[in-house]
This record gives sequence, C-alpha cells and structure tokens, in this order.
Amino acid sequence: MKKWIFAGLLFGLSQQASALCLAPLCSCNVSATPIAFGSFDPLPGLAQDATGSVTMTCNGAAGLLIPFRIALSSGAGTLTNRKMINGTRNLYYNIYSDTNRTTVWGDGTTGAPNVSGNVLLNLLGTLTVKYDTYGRITAGQTTLVPGTYADTIVVTLTYD
Repeated sequence: MKKWIFAGLLFGLSQQASALCLAPLCSCNVSATPIAFGSFDPLPGLAQDATGSVTMTCNGAAGLLIPFRIALSSGAGTLTNRKMINGTRNLYYNIYSDTNRTTVWGDGTTGAPNVSGNVLLNLLGTLTVKYDTYGRITAGQTTLVPGTYADTIVVTLTYD
C-alpha cells in the first residue's frame, strides 16, 4: 500500500536597506518561487528533491556597486533541520544553495550561511539576479501519515 504525502513551501518576503544605498541612489527587492515537492511516497525511504528560486532586482545609479545578503529563516524547524507540518506531524526537509544539496541556505548563523555578494548596476541602472533553491525531503521518514504538509520560510534581503 502506498501512502501519499503532499508537501510544499511558501516564501514570505522582507527587505532591509542601510545608509549606503538609500533612495534615490538605489533600491532592491526580492521575490521567490515556492519549492513544491508535490506527492511524496515515504515507503521506499528515499529522499525527494524539488527546486524553487529567489530573485533579487536592484535599480539605481549606473555603475553603483551594491553589497547584499539574502537570508532564509528556519521556518517551523531549525536551520539545520527544517520541517513541514501537518497538525502534530512533521516532515523533515531542508533548503540548499547548491545543486549537490550540501550547503544549507540559512541566515548566516549556526553553520547555515546566507547567500551574499556584490552586484554592479549596468548602464541602465538595473540588475536582476536569480538564485535557485534546492529542496530535499530527508530520507528514511517511512512512518509518515498521509496528508498535506507545509512550512513558511521568510526571505530577507539586506543591501548596503
């Protein structure tokens, strides 16, 4: 008998600007495409992967260099052991910044780095950068009860 689990993530958005990059010099925003795991059969005990994305768009003076950090919250679990919830039941998963799913994408603390760098605005004074998010439901969760499991992750963009 197969058990079917439906699992998905929602992203909330947040942004913070610092003194170096204030209007009208520049502005940045972030958007996210949810990770939708779809149906999950726990009986084989295998992991299941899915992808989503986080997109950052910045506007401002041409040639402006903008340092940034994109952090993901822990959701209902911890940064190293996120969980989707169905009532009192948990489905463990995580979100990674690399295709091999070895680097947990977090908030820059507790061994879970954020994604950071610098963007240089082009001659039109704009730039859009997309970062893929790599989700994985943890293997070995064979005693799950069928149902819909979900979690909400807050994406925070901080730019200088």
